[in-house]
Amino acid sequence: MSANTEDVLTVIFSRIRELSNEQLNNSGASKLNFITEKKEAKKISKMDIKMEK
Repeated sequence: MSANTEDVLTVIFSRIRELSNEQLNNSGASKLNFITEKKEAKKISKMDIKMEK
């Protein structure tokens, strides 16, 4: 879930149970890229679309 208010982005992650180290290391959350610059976000998103990610 995320909320965007007055140029501040808040991302909230929640879980129902504890995850093992293996589960955490293999999760998509550990592989997320957070980009704060709009220009860089556009560049990365175009690359992802091209690579069908």
